[in-house]
Amino acid sequence: MMPRRLIPPCTLAASLALLLSGCAGTSPSLITTEPPAPHESPHEDSIDATAELHDILTFLYDTHGSDLESVKARLKTLTRHAPSFAQAHFNLGLVAHISAEPDQARDHYTRALALDPKLAAAHINLGILAIDARNDGQAQRHFETALQRSPANPIARENLTTLLTPLLSTHKNAPHLRPRLVRLVEKGGAQWTLGKRDAALTTFRHALDVYDALDDDQQRRHLELAAHAAWMLAEDAHERALAMKIDATQGDALTAQTREKMAAHQEAIVRFEHVLSFNHPQWTVAALVRIGEGPRDFSESFRRSAVPAQLSEEQHVIYRRMLEDRAAQITEHAYNAFTTALQTAQNTGIISAFTYNAAFARYELDPTTHVKPRALPFAGQPRSDGFTLHGFLALPPDTGEDESGEDESEDIDEIEAQIRRLLS
Repeated sequence: MMPRRLIPPCTLAASLALLLSGCAGTSPSLITTEPPAPHESPHEDSIDATAELHDILTFLYDTHGSDLESVKARLKTLTRHAPSFAQAHFNLGLVAHISAEPDQARDHYTRALALDPKLAAAHINLGILAIDARNDGQAQRHFETALQRSPANPIARENLTTLLTPLLSTHKNAPHLRPRLVRLVEKGGAQWTLGKRDAALTTFRHALDVYDALDDDQQRRHLELAAHAAWMLAEDAHERALAMKIDATQGDALTAQTREKMAAHQEAIVRFEHVLSFNHPQWTVAALVRIGEGPRDFSESFRRSAVPAQLSEEQHVIYRRMLEDRAAQITEHAYNAFTTALQTAQNTGIISAFTYNAAFARYELDPTTHVKPRALPFAGQPRSDGFTLHGFLALPPDTGEDESGEDESEDIDEIEAQIRRLLS
């Protein structure tokens, strides 16, 4: 195995100062790096580059990498029509990066930086290429430059921290890099892994209490940890809801089981909505996927449930038809949540196991519209080595219209009321 090129010790103090500089005055938003506005010269073809890029990324997330060659071809065409559009070059580099074409990725990232020297995302991913080439010194320079260009960028800060942790562990200021909240979340994770579920939940609740007591700057810095702790509490509720069965055959017992499972999923959804309140891209996408998986599990359990034994044959047919209708409504709620998760991932550059799960769920629910997705390397959230590849840069086109619309999803309380009427 090729040894890493070590970071010179003389650079440690400067790196530590950069990491400990704080986030005062920075935006609380964690949408990774502010993408540059597209630039077009008078000689470029007259196209709406931003809208075209949005369409390309929509196709990428809808298919979840099952046709990367088409994505690559469309991005190349876009760079020909809008050669000074830095985002297009960066995204083309990222497609090459996740396609295991590091030299092409480096060329496109470098071109993007030539067009926009402030593009922190390109420095981050050049740093990841250096990490993979075991050149830690070069990686450090790229991560530091990214952090200087974008002080609020959490990916730059987290990557630099991950890189320097072995050296910083013996530094006199090391405790500032591993505050109490970090230790609590790590402790809760270890307890969870060891099967000590109750102890882990207590630790995660404690972590959230510690987070609530932090000042605004510290909360912004440790937002991911708080969202992680809240996620674990929600995940416990989600797993308990999944384990509940609807297998009774008598009306009263069937009604009770249905209500209990619905209430359990509703509790989990409330907890995942708490995760959403932290507005952390990685955990927001994950929570939205779980918010879809809960109703889907309920609808499938509901659809498979027995018909009450006391019903006549004619009532049996009516009951089954009503049950199928209600299950379809709940499934639509799940489908909408998966769609929202993928749209959010597209807007924040996230590619993860959860985006794959959302894409696969939509494929299973509507195989005539969607294609089978492909698992892709992670972007926008940590890899197994702790480093994070910056995700795709997207600017949704401004249509000038209010896209909020009406909420088409079925309200949980209304669904529960319908079930109660159905089983009465």
